[in-house]
Amino acid sequence: MAIFSRRTIQRLINENASFLTRKQFRSHVDKLNNGDLGAEWEVVLLNVFSKLGRVEHERNFNGKKPDIYFTSEDGSLDFLADIKTVSDEGTELKNPQKQLDERLFREIKEKNIRGAWNCDIGGNHEEARKTGSMVQLKLPALARFDQEIFNESWEEFTARIQKEPGKEHRYEIKTNNVDLSISYRPSKEWTGSGGYPSYKSITAREHLIQNSVWNGLVSKSEQLEGTEYDGALGIILCDGGSEYLKRSRNIIHEFFRTHPRISFVLAFEAIQNFGFGSFNQVMMYFESAKGLSAKLEDFLSNLHKHTEEIFPYPVKSAINAVNSLESTKRFEGDSHFGGATMSGNEIKLSSRTVLDLLAGNITYDDFPEVYKSFFKMEAAEGRLFEAARVEKDVTEQDDDWLVFRFGEPDPAVTPYIVPKAVT
Repeated sequence: MAIFSRRTIQRLINENASFLTRKQFRSHVDKLNNGDLGAEWEVVLLNVFSKLGRVEHERNFNGKKPDIYFTSEDGSLDFLADIKTVSDEGTELKNPQKQLDERLFREIKEKNIRGAWNCDIGGNHEEARKTGSMVQLKLPALARFDQEIFNESWEEFTARIQKEPGKEHRYEIKTNNVDLSISYRPSKEWTGSGGYPSYKSITAREHLIQNSVWNGLVSKSEQLEGTEYDGALGIILCDGGSEYLKRSRNIIHEFFRTHPRISFVLAFEAIQNFGFGSFNQVMMYFESAKGLSAKLEDFLSNLHKHTEEIFPYPVKSAINAVNSLESTKRFEGDSHFGGATMSGNEIKLSSRTVLDLLAGNITYDDFPEVYKSFFKMEAAEGRLFEAARVEKDVTEQDDDWLVFRFGEPDPAVTPYIVPKAVT
């Protein structure tokens, strides 16, 4: 599953079929089944704008086929826009800090070395300052981790810790390309800490054109400017796991300065909140260039008000969606696994989890303990099922609730009892 539930995306695919060609919605389905996050955003935004006016997808303009040609119902508003999903994948590949953390944790776990671990990574600050480029971490490429980090020296380092776990140990690599320090301190529990330079900070004007947002804007401007459309041209940026999107205002205004033909930029970010009373949401950002009509600017800047009732509910942030799509279960939405409530004589739990148990996809040992405890409590009181029903999830998530109602203690499974005195 990606940002929106699979049920939601299928509903939008079905709705979009009313104004897309068969080739177009088949293309969306094929891309979605291949884990394309950009196709997901495209399906969502085409659907949203289709409910605000008329949408034509990939209409031919001078040999170019932008994603959205929008006209309002009364014909007073129109614009041409392209959709671009941006991620920080390229920057992350150049700075594989997350992969180093994952590999370090795996190494420690496999060797069963508990302790307080600290990992510090250096960067090319001086070189970046001289050249005006972004800071880059001094780490080898992921493909060279074994040769330059987790090599014979690393094995000797971990062997020393296993031999003398009560002492502090340090492992350092200082070369022209690598600046890394990993330290161990005795502790009964495993803890991790560390530090590294921010390699996504925009601290100079030169940095405004060295990021995924800028690259996405430029790639779409070339197509839009080639349409020779004389109305408003816009670019819609979508969250594919990019931190730059959260602070894109200065990047966008620098882009407007060098690309005066683009009239506006819309950006959408999926926010996943945690904690009691919190809820997920899609944040919208809008920036306009000079020359955009007041009426169109008012419509676009207040788009969130127009779409409150029609914009689908996100179930994941983009970065968590990317992780889900990379898993072996990317064709499965999230279930309410482990979620349960008990009220009076009713138990409510995940219908998919119960189905997985009955189908043999999970064992009884995998069945959540809270479920077992609820059922054991009812069984101990001699209660049997009285009714069962499915409660559909109104937020269109990819699971439903299975509700069991239990009756009074049943003589079929309890000792006989003396009846109450009859008056």
